[in-house]
Amino acid sequence: MFIKYICMAVILACSSLLGFYLSKLDEYRLKELLSVKKMAIMLASEIEYSSSLVAALEHIAGRLDAPLNNWVMDIAVELSKRTGKPLVTIWNEKCEVYVNQAYLTDSDWEYIRDFGKNLGYLDKSMQHKNIRLFIDYLDDEIVLINNSKDNNKKMYRSLGILMGLLVVIVLI
Repeated sequence: MFIKYICMAVILACSSLLGFYLSKLDEYRLKELLSVKKMAIMLASEIEYSSSLVAALEHIAGRLDAPLNNWVMDIAVELSKRTGKPLVTIWNEKCEVYVNQAYLTDSDWEYIRDFGKNLGYLDKSMQHKNIRLFIDYLDDEIVLINNSKDNNKKMYRSLGILMGLLVVIVLI
């Protein structure tokens, strides 16, 4: 009988912790989107004043948080090898490597891939327009997350606790 109560408490605790973890996902995604936005803003200024895209990416990577700093540095290292691969190929390969290490959604990564398609390909003014468009997308996503973050947080926490209670009641 005592073991049954311990199992019920463990089930309730685990489902509650799962609910609290899921409630934090929006905050983690928001933090990473802000880092991507920071990267885009820094890239816009680096394109203006840097001699090459490799130097710009290396400089930016030192000022970003993980895992984005590693992603940008890997792109810079691969470009500096001068293997003849186009930037868009390297960009997409590195996106695939880091897609599971970040809290960004598939649509976020799709926009990041699209952003990389025109990077280094156009003249400076067109690159700045491309970066501005990308930053506008990021701003829209940040506003959406901020608007829904509190509701989702409450919902996931409540669902975690309620699902745990449901399982405990079914086991009784």
